Amino acid sequence: MDESRPLDSLFPELAQSRGPSAPNAPDTQGALDDPSADAPPISARVFEVELDKGWVWSTATWCPSDPPEAFQAELGRLIEATALQELSKPPAYAGGAAREVLGVDLFAFRALDEDELEAVTRWGFEPTAYVPDAFASRMLSWQNEAKVGGWAEPESPDVLYFARASRPDARLWQSMTRAHEAVAEALHKEVWGARPGMLSKVMVDALSKELSISVEPTLEGLKTLDMLLVDRVEGCLRWMPPMVFQGLCDFIGVVMMAEMGQQVQWGMCGPAGHDMFLPPLLRIGNNRKGHRDLEVGRELIRLCISPIPPGSETIQLKDWLRGVAG
Repeated sequence: MDESRPLDSLFPELAQSRGPSAPNAPDTQGALDDPSADAPPISARVFEVELDKGWVWSTATWCPSDPPEAFQAELGRLIEATALQELSKPPAYAGGAAREVLGVDLFAFRALDEDELEAVTRWGFEPTAYVPDAFASRMLSWQNEAKVGGWAEPESPDVLYFARASRPDARLWQSMTRAHEAVAEALHKEVWGARPGMLSKVMVDALSKELSISVEPTLEGLKTLDMLLVDRVEGCLRWMPPMVFQGLCDFIGVVMMAEMGQQVQWGMCGPAGHDMFLPPLLRIGNNRKGHRDLEVGRELIRLCISPIPPGSETIQLKDWLRGVAG
């Protein structure tokens, strides 16, 4: 796909999260009259924390949102963008390492109102014990964030929340990890979109060998992968290895071509700056007759990775694809 892809619309939630200063405070001269006045409801910065058993992402909330309903939207966008960034990495840039993602913690440096409490529950967060020694490095990071922003430096969070990441049973996860490794080895130094159809073929071949299944590039084949790879557990971040996620995105494009008769181009997922990579994107149609872009990576984050609120209905990938294909 030759046309340039606008970057600012792909990861707007993380546009400032890797910068050297706090997201809204280029001027740090003196404290503000109201130390929290310019603090964001949800920090645009996401810290990665390596623990003995895996990785945790850490974010924070500093002040009430205005309007109040913006809190849930901002929290959701940040979590989904962070997951999309992690799962879009090519193997040559850390995507080859299936990091053990444990979840996301949210440092609340204020009391949350009823609507905000409903929002954190919607995204799988539950209160957890704040142990100063265990959270010392994260607390220091947030204190530095406050110092740079000119906000009041907290000694501890009012409440600490944690949203855990789930994964399938051990045998299935082992098979998914081996499929991830096979795709990473085949892709090597290339990126998603460089070899359309290759990722999903390698992934399906590996899963077929591991689990004795047969998957064709059809809607029924997509249903099989959906039932196998997508966790339907409620109330937590549903995780999968990066190359399996990218293989599933690739499989969507193959099905659209092979069974649905669509003209499909793969967007190259090259570097997007600040250690980020463009997420998987499919262009449907052609320049002569018109085309539209399907942000397949972002869509699969919503359908396969984001927490399912308790009691909510979910849609199968094959039904979703029928809808977007028209």
